[in-house]
Amino acid sequence: EVPFDFLPVIKADPSLKLVFVDNGSPGVVRPNETKPPFNNVIARRALQYLIDQQEYMQAAVGDPSFYYKFCGSFFICGTANGTEAGSEPYRKKDVAKAKELFAQAGYKGEPLVVLQPTNRTLYKAWSEVLIQNLRDAGLNVKVRAQDWAATMSLWAKKDDWDLSIGDG
Repeated sequence: EVPFDFLPVIKADPSLKLVFVDNGSPGVVRPNETKPPFNNVIARRALQYLIDQQEYMQAAVGDPSFYYKFCGSFFICGTANGTEAGSEPYRKKDVAKAKELFAQAGYKGEPLVVLQPTNRTLYKAWSEVLIQNLRDAGLNVKVRAQDWAATMSLWAKKDDWDLSIGDG
């Protein structure tokens, strides 16, 4: 896997061949539905209105002409379950709708922790977009920036996390 910032250089060199392998690997925003605000289904719906696939892919990859494609499916496009039916309301970000739904869900400014892996290029870029979008929607976001192994270790934890670590 070549870092994305090297791809234009490789693509421009006629002695090199750049091969894109489409493995159907989707990005996922995974809220913890056991903790507020995402223990409320309305807050989880609000989160959907903060996702604009193009925005996330532009932040992570850049050039859409070769490195990614838009897919409005809730499942991996090109598979038996890959349908875009019903995804129309969620294809573009709507911060106002997200704010409205977070208010309906009873969100009152509780700290929300986003785990940000720092050594996985795609995940780091995607989490930066997510963090900004959550803040734009008025959420009190704390960031736990750490390597992938530490992120997965913390993700598996069921008790409360130390909120004193993070950017506030």
